[in-house]
Amino acid sequence: MNKFLIFNLLFSSFLLGKGYSPESLTGLTIRYNEIEIVNGQEEDLGWQEGRFSDNMLSAWDHDEGGEISEPYTYRKTGESTGTLRIEESGEVYEALLTFTSDKSGNGTWTEKDFDGEFGGRLNFEIIDGSNGPVPGTGGGTTTNPVEVEISRKSYWFNDSL
Repeated sequence: MNKFLIFNLLFSSFLLGKGYSPESLTGLTIRYNEIEIVNGQEEDLGWQEGRFSDNMLSAWDHDEGGEISEPYTYRKTGESTGTLRIEESGEVYEALLTFTSDKSGNGTWTEKDFDGEFGGRLNFEIIDGSNGPVPGTGGGTTTNPVEVEISRKSYWFNDSL
């Protein structure tokens, strides 16, 4: 085998790596920050946390005064990419995710509802691999709650997590 071929194989393996996108989101707790693009300007919508079960994404909703759960689908689309789709009551949210490590990544999102279409970019972190209580739901100690506006809904979260 010549040196050029060996170098190409090593270099390709280094660049391509094993990939980071999980086969499933079930059991993961994530933090994510959406940045909405409005008239060419970025609007930081703050950080939110959510927990994935088999087919539901749960988060604390300040407007509802409790935890809400919405059905989701996730599909691994590549070694380091995936698509998250949440569809309920005529609203559709879709995020194209790129996993840059086994614990974080970024992507783009769009949301279509009765008011129109919105979109932007996002950053995310996987903060827990267990399926514990959603922050702010009484499942643990909640100190210093923080209100953030995400996708036209208000949520309360513990900023000390």
